[in-house]
Amino acid sequence: MSVDRDLFTASVSAKLQTFFSSKLAVIDALAVSAENAHGRNKSIQPAVQWPDSDTPTNKHTELLRYSSAFKTEVDMSQGWVKVPAEAPRDGVPLRQDIAWSQNLNSEWNTNRAVDTDIRWQYIGTSTGLFLMSPGKEWSTNHQGLLPDFDPRFRPWYVGAISGPKDVAIVMDCSLSMTESGSWSTAVKAANLLLDTLTANDHVAVVCSAKSHWPHETFSSTANVFAETHSVGCMNNKMLPATASIVNDFKSRLDAYVKGATDFASGINLASQIMNAQGREACQRIMVYITGGEDGDEVRCDHGLLTQDGHEPGPLCEASFKKGYNAAAAAMRAESL
Repeated sequence: MSVDRDLFTASVSAKLQTFFSSKLAVIDALAVSAENAHGRNKSIQPAVQWPDSDTPTNKHTELLRYSSAFKTEVDMSQGWVKVPAEAPRDGVPLRQDIAWSQNLNSEWNTNRAVDTDIRWQYIGTSTGLFLMSPGKEWSTNHQGLLPDFDPRFRPWYVGAISGPKDVAIVMDCSLSMTESGSWSTAVKAANLLLDTLTANDHVAVVCSAKSHWPHETFSSTANVFAETHSVGCMNNKMLPATASIVNDFKSRLDAYVKGATDFASGINLASQIMNAQGREACQRIMVYITGGEDGDEVRCDHGLLTQDGHEPGPLCEASFKKGYNAAAAAMRAESL
């Protein structure tokens, strides 16, 4: 059986166009409904309390029915909420979000009637409230505990509120970061930031450090060589934050801790990369991750031999304030 390649391609293209157009219409309808509901209802006393996916009552679990479409038990009659651990459940802003969002049930049902392929529908708010339809009980992890979930750290949420952006992450890769125990925390912070990015964002990671001499040695060849450089498979490039690029950045971070602190060079290199490749219509954000120490007990010269023995070289200056001010002046000059 022969198949006309052009006709087949056109058919598949038309089906995909119809599929994604339908999904976009549903998203737009839900966004409009959420905006209208938020503008109408400023009450902090919700008429009906949404079922809590972490601790549902017996009344709510009785509404759960297995769905072959969702491959789990769901409540098709209403949405359920998930509140992150850090969010104050009794806070006024969260209670306001719970109140106005109760107007969305009818929109979810309408969307499912219009597009039978629709699966999960959900929204996240600035208070951390996550509201999903259909409702379901939150799954526990292998230890039987409920994992935390905060929509404000998810790429779909961050991308929606910020739009496409160029992000430069500058890591303090000095040896003091490991000696103070700050490096593992810094890597977690970088990974968390990377996980909020989407393919619409561009990102660069810079490792900031410089060579130094140990305190106790005179040898001019005993210095620990280090220099500020960009991290990743392509040097000095802003790259789309695809899953593969993000994973590549994550896999490389642990190998870069050495040298003395050098705030200014890291900020300067990041600004140069963003100036050269930043997109005009996008926000530009630079994040510097450091242990917060303004000094290292390392030397920027091998020192001198005197009659009294070895005289260590001068301490490396590592003033974040001085480095930031110098780099900020350079960025203003380049109109970053």
